[in-house]
Amino acid sequence: MAFNTLGNNISFLRKERNLSGEQLGKVVGKGKAMISEYEKGKRPPSLDILLNLCDYFDVDLNSLVCKKLYQGEQASNQINTEEVEKLRKENQALKEEMNELRKEYIVVLKEVKGVYVITDKAKEEQVEK
Repeated sequence: MAFNTLGNNISFLRKERNLSGEQLGKVVGKGKAMISEYEKGKRPPSLDILLNLCDYFDVDLNSLVCKKLYQGEQASNQINTEEVEKLRKENQALKEEMNELRKEYIVVLKEVKGVYVITDKAKEEQVEK
């Protein structure tokens, strides 16, 4: 993904609508500092944020990410709703998978901690003998 093009497009579309970074941040649930990072290409927006921006600015994802709207390239205003829904579902599935992996990781950490506790107790018992 070309963050520079994306950032320039976000900045262009925001300014075209006379919005401040703070106002756009409220639209997508982020602060003005995060909007600034998106616009400068320092941090890419999440898929959810990208889709919210597409909805708000009435452009398709490809136009927002790839086309140089800030240089006059025409955006497609036809958002492929099937593709958006597919991306949202994939994103949700990935979030769920990540949550499951976090749960498994916590279980493993607890088991490892339990091993250390048992090992420490065994050492204490040996010292006492």
